[in-house]
Amino acid sequence: MCGVAAVFNVADPCRKIIDMLNGLPHRGENGAGIVLGGGPQDFLWERSELTVTNLEDILDGKDSRGYSCGVGHIRYGTAGDRRSIDNAHPLMAKMSCGQVYLAQNGDSPFMDEDRQALAEKGQVLWTSSDSEIILQNMSISGTDDLIKSVKHGLCAYRGTYAIAMLVKDNQGVIKLIAARDRYGNRPLKLAKVGSGYAVASEDVAFEKIGAEYIRDIAPGEILIISNEGLQTELIYGENVFGPLYQCVYELVYFSDPTSKIFGVQVSGFREILGSLLAKQYGHLISPHDVVTYIPDSAKFYGEGFCNTLNRRLDTIILRTHATRSFIQEKQVIREDALRRKLNFMKHGIEEILTRNPFTRFWFVDDSIVRGNVSRKIISAFKKIAGKILKSMGYTHDVWVGWLSAAPALLGPCQKGIDMPGKEGKLVAPQFLKSGFDVDTESMAKYLDCNFVGYSRLTDLYDAVRFLGKRTEDYCFGCFENRDPIWNKW
Repeated sequence: MCGVAAVFNVADPCRKIIDMLNGLPHRGENGAGIVLGGGPQDFLWERSELTVTNLEDILDGKDSRGYSCGVGHIRYGTAGDRRSIDNAHPLMAKMSCGQVYLAQNGDSPFMDEDRQALAEKGQVLWTSSDSEIILQNMSISGTDDLIKSVKHGLCAYRGTYAIAMLVKDNQGVIKLIAARDRYGNRPLKLAKVGSGYAVASEDVAFEKIGAEYIRDIAPGEILIISNEGLQTELIYGENVFGPLYQCVYELVYFSDPTSKIFGVQVSGFREILGSLLAKQYGHLISPHDVVTYIPDSAKFYGEGFCNTLNRRLDTIILRTHATRSFIQEKQVIREDALRRKLNFMKHGIEEILTRNPFTRFWFVDDSIVRGNVSRKIISAFKKIAGKILKSMGYTHDVWVGWLSAAPALLGPCQKGIDMPGKEGKLVAPQFLKSGFDVDTESMAKYLDCNFVGYSRLTDLYDAVRFLGKRTEDYCFGCFENRDPIWNKW
């Protein structure tokens, strides 16, 4: 679920791209990179295997003045080495059609097979990334026409993509290219900034530079931005359209709540799903219970939940760091990120327990992925509450209920999420009874809480329909435990 940001025909593109990337930190922390063009040198290209902050440190020693366009990227590593300068985007390749810098959001379930096929053709691969497959297929396209070569590379890539490319064709003309796969699985948007243009994964990035949203890049579209203006072409031909498989998990978790993704306001979608969760579990909430949420991704779920029940949503946890523990590559790093990003409001918890030592606490979360974060939060909360209760002379454990606004995550995804299933790290498949039904009593024991509840899969469908969208246009694969595009799970 990487983040892509690009600009064309603007002043100080370096600053604008960095600002845009800083608006997308939730989309990746396994690498960051930038390329600038149209300046005193053909290109200025820098990458880091760490974060945007580290990239800025690298750029401090570079002269970025005089450039007019560029592409930036933050990486959530889904294939190959997760922390590798070679895999950090933009990737660069020189070929007969020109010079290409590629930034991609997406993934391929066929990476190993397709990389092996390229190697058997004599191609020398220099990364362990699936994105290189696009560049390698461009290089063997048999044409010196850059746009035809790009189309060939994209058509040969068996995966999802939302890309930005900064290119210089063999006539020396620099262009910015944006494209999405035919399924529209990952978001990509176009905006106007001054007399130039911007492209980004989410419109929240446009807000950082004062750009005005124009439209989404269409599924199967290749948009060419040059000094001559905008030119749009179809990647797969005139008669190749759909079906769409837009990632519903973008709405559930990935995207910023202020963004509009696939034509849906993310915050509104989450409020609706929270409301449906209240209709499912609201009868269990007593007047003296406390309902709270896990910041910040579950805030709008909590608001929808409590608004439906006409009750207060309490805040007992504050988010103090932008890191997302979900996207960290190792458990020890995820736990460290969790410690840094969440603080309990101990004084508020003490006030609640002083009023009623037997208060039940309901936590609304966006989803349960590996279960480790939920367990850590529950453990930390029970430890704090336990000390408070002990100081008051009580010996009982605080009661904790955990509600997931999303249905159970049951299957992996090789389209940009990269979550292993039963044999990997997802927790729900370990407690499946049948179909989509999770043994929530066993899950509660695992999380060390009193109650666990999941939203129904049918409620997720209903949330999409409620906003006037067709469920047929969305991918629910990670919740349905199937890959609807390639049937490769």
